[in-house]
Amino acid sequence: MSEEQTERNTAIHEAAHAVIGYRTYGGSVHAEGVTIIPKGEIAGSAESMQMHDGLEEGFILALLAGWIAQSRINPRIRARGCSDDFQQVREFLPYAEITLSQAIAKTRELV
Repeated sequence: MSEEQTERNTAIHEAAHAVIGYRTYGGSVHAEGVTIIPKGEIAGSAESMQMHDGLEEGFILALLAGWIAQSRINPRIRARGCSDDFQQVREFLPYAEITLSQAIAKTRELV
């Protein structure tokens, strides 16, 4: 994959975090907190995404949004950044009143 394609995929991934985070997570992801500037092994990040009590579902949906957005653009792409997102989903899912299947379905409706 070319550098331009990687940057495009990263932008899609991080933009999805920001948009769905804003829509479902109380607007806690700010525009200045999203970057596609690489930091070591990390291609980009949504800096202000943090878990807050009572907002577990929105946090999970925002985490899943990057993967879902990328898979809609190119289903064959396997995103490196998604593994960290999935790890966080697994950590917070027990505290949310939603299953993984429900979270994926709900995120797909939003993206």
